[in-house]
Parts: sequence; structure tokens; C-alpha cells
Amino acid sequence: MDDRFSLRQVIRLFGILALGTLITLYAPTFEFVSTASLSVSTIVVILFIFLAGFLINQAIQRNRSLSLSISVELSRIRRIVHLTEAIEGREKWKEEMRKVVVSYLEIVGTKDFRDYGEAHHDFRKITHEIYLFKPKTKKDELIFSELLEVTRDLAYQRQQVEASIRSPISVYTKSSVAFVAFIAVILLLGAREERETVFFIAGTTTSILLVLDIFFSLDILTREDRRGLSRMYADSAFDMKSE
Repeated sequence: MDDRFSLRQVIRLFGILALGTLITLYAPTFEFVSTASLSVSTIVVILFIFLAGFLINQAIQRNRSLSLSISVELSRIRRIVHLTEAIEGREKWKEEMRKVVVSYLEIVGTKDFRDYGEAHHDFRKITHEIYLFKPKTKKDELIFSELLEVTRDLAYQRQQVEASIRSPISVYTKSSVAFVAFIAVILLLGAREERETVFFIAGTTTSILLVLDIFFSLDILTREDRRGLSRMYADSAFDMKSE
């Protein structure tokens, strides 16, 4: 989910290129049947590309949904604080509201983002404080009505974030994709004949490995991804304390 092109990614890219070339050049020579040809392996490669492309699109959509839900959640939290500030008086209640909001953001910001769901109890403190509020004026009633609406949307966005974290592509599906890729590479290696064919197979094998790497990278929230997401909450807490 990090858009920056890091040195680690460059090294991994060249490592995959080297691995694909080494596999093609140094894997044992074999032939399943006399009719083995590139046309047979090409069919399996095309099947793999279609399958991997479909699943990569699913992983991309999931990551987009996660990022959007987090952005909306943080904006709704800021909206709650701004609405409470618009209420006249009630200084003690407003101070407590800001305190529980900052506490929630800091807890999410310091935890591993895989444990996002564990902050549910702290989120409930925010809604509890809102429900305790008793409007006294017409203005208070209007603000309280909007607070309830924002809180409802905030709770929904939290559910969306949790759903995105807990819904990676199944292990069976990922294993199936990897198995199809393995079959495609084996068929390609079995079709090595001429010098030109070896270069073609090396390129295709490397491409299969790259597609697999992209698929698993998108489907898994890496440690860097989780740190980046947690940092968004920590930064929001810092900004809110600085206001």
C-alpha cells in the first residue's frame, strides 16, 4: 500500500529476474512427451494470467476499500470533535470527549494494525460520551442530531476497516494460483529446445514469478503497510492534541 519505490523493492525485482533466469538455464533438462511444445505451455500461462489478474484486481479493490474506510473514519472523528467544540459551555464534557477520542487514536496508532479490532472497547468510550450528552437548547439539539448521524457513519466505517483486514484471499485460492504457476513453469522448462526458445522461456518464467510476487504483496498487509496505517491514527492524535 506504500506508493514509494524502495531500495528493498528494487533488490527484490532484480532477485526475481535472476531467479527466473537461473531456473531456465540450470534446471534439469527433461521432456514429458515427444509432442511437448511451447503451444501447450502457453495455454497454461494464459490461464494463469487470467486467474492471477482476477485475484490481483480483488486484492487491489480490498486495499482501496481499506484506505477509503480509514480516511472516512478519521474525518468523522475530527468532525465529532469539531461539533462538540461548537456547543456552548459543557467544558468538562468537551474536555472528556477530546480525551477519549485522542486515547482511541493513540491506541490504534501504537498497536500492530492487525489488532485494530481490539480497540473496539476504546471506541465505545467515544459513543458512550456522546450518548450521555443531554441537549438543553435548540442549537444543542441540532448539533446532537448531527453527532448521532456522524457517530453512526463512524461505526459503519470501523466495521468496513475490520472486514477489509479480515478478508484476504483464502489460502486454498492462493495455493491454487501458485500451483498453476508451478505447472506453467514446468511445462515451459519441458519445452526448451533451441537458443531462442530458452530466452523466451526465461522471460516468461520471470514474468510468472513477478505476477506471483505482485499478487502476494497486494493480498498481505506487510509490516511496512501496517506501520503506515497505524501512523495515520497516531498523526491524527498528535494533530488533535496540538489544536
